[in-house]
Amino acid sequence: MTTGRQESGLQPRRWPKIGPGPGFLARAARVRRFVEAIGVWRERRRMRRHLTLLSEHMLQDIGVSRADVVQEAEKPFWRK
Repeated sequence: MTTGRQESGLQPRRWPKIGPGPGFLARAARVRRFVEAIGVWRERRRMRRHLTLLSEHMLQDIGVSRADVVQEAEKPFWRK
């Protein structure tokens, strides 16, 4: 006995594969590195901002001049 699908030449429907496909791990690694970079950039910005708030006495304690602080604070967040 044959079914109507087989008689009409129709193939059973194939559902798309669900789950990670080719290149998934590479894309996931790129996203992870990007998220980590954002975290580093935020930390640099926070630390540079904090340096500008230190008093002269505190800067002297850590061996940093106000000119060093200004130079560091003017750097863009992506620069070391």
